[in-house]
Amino acid sequence: MFSNVEEKLNSMRIVKAFSREQYEMERFEEINNKHFKFWRKSRIYHAFNVPLSEMLGVVTGVVVLMIGGIQVLDPNINFSFGNFIAFMLAIFSMQHPLKAITNAYAEIRKALVSVERISEILNRESEITESSSQIEMKTFEKSIEYKNVCFSYNGSEEVLTNINLTIKKGEKIALVGSSGSGKTTMVNLLERMYDTTSGAILIDNRNIKDIKLQDLRTLMGTVTQESILFSNTISNNIGYGALKELTQKEIIKAAKIAYADEFIDSLPEKYETPLYTRASNLSGGQKQRLCIARAIVGDPPILIFDEATSALDTEAELKVQKAIEQATKSRTVIVIAHRLSTILSSNKIIVLEKGKIVGMGKHEELLKSCERYEELYNLQFK
Repeated sequence: MFSNVEEKLNSMRIVKAFSREQYEMERFEEINNKHFKFWRKSRIYHAFNVPLSEMLGVVTGVVVLMIGGIQVLDPNINFSFGNFIAFMLAIFSMQHPLKAITNAYAEIRKALVSVERISEILNRESEITESSSQIEMKTFEKSIEYKNVCFSYNGSEEVLTNINLTIKKGEKIALVGSSGSGKTTMVNLLERMYDTTSGAILIDNRNIKDIKLQDLRTLMGTVTQESILFSNTISNNIGYGALKELTQKEIIKAAKIAYADEFIDSLPEKYETPLYTRASNLSGGQKQRLCIARAIVGDPPILIFDEATSALDTEAELKVQKAIEQATKSRTVIVIAHRLSTILSSNKIIVLEKGKIVGMGKHEELLKSCERYEELYNLQFK
């Protein structure tokens, strides 16, 4: 009886998932077809624009010649040949500016569409709100606590379920698990990129929702998988990591801790070397070391590394790992990693699976007590 009920429930879930997927596909197809029709119209208008413009120019010239020629030849009209030539030159001189204005108008209309889409993002109100009663917090003294934290992006499917975790000051914590298990979401909740659906996150026994947002995020320095650098000097890129004005000594100190000074000193303009778009004049490892320098230049007590070495080759990974070890001394560290070799020395390893903590402890303990961690370890090392 129970097996029949379970089979029915499973079939209902499959039908529901299929119908939802079908709905999304139909919606995507509808939007795609609408976009294609608009694109096709714009291409047709663009294709006709130049021939029509040239044809109108020729027709204008013919009409002017006919009317002007008749008036010049008519003895009853006081319109000399010189006046006719001057009029012709004026008409044809105006054609090119008028074409330019028409083309500019078309480009302006295109730009206005882009501005509307950009404005929609820029004017969107943040879901993370602050109140006048929020308190200041300039230091981190004791611990970070996750208390029965649950979170859902869409309000129905939970990404995190009943997360309970305590991170003491000075500890190095590693979050491991398969993709989609909720590792990055845990960190995003700590930084208040999102708010918890239920439960609370406390820093020094204070709910993070009661702390001023700027103070909360100033306590943390984050290095993500993708190195986000700007088309500016190396010095300014590092300096973006702090809210205050920094001296050159402070920037150089951060670069040395991140082992970025090794390649910066070899550049022609050193710290004033401008970076190209997406920092294409640096290697992947060099970009990550600059990001580490930027994360620590403001001296945050908490450092977060979200897959900071996953996109690097072995040689670059070793250099970045060395920079991470140097940067994390005397700081509280949260590391998200797929490569277990980078987190074996952590004080505590948290194993996540489908939004739940399925294992917690040191490397040796988890190999004995956590089946999921043992699977991950065997996949990578055996």
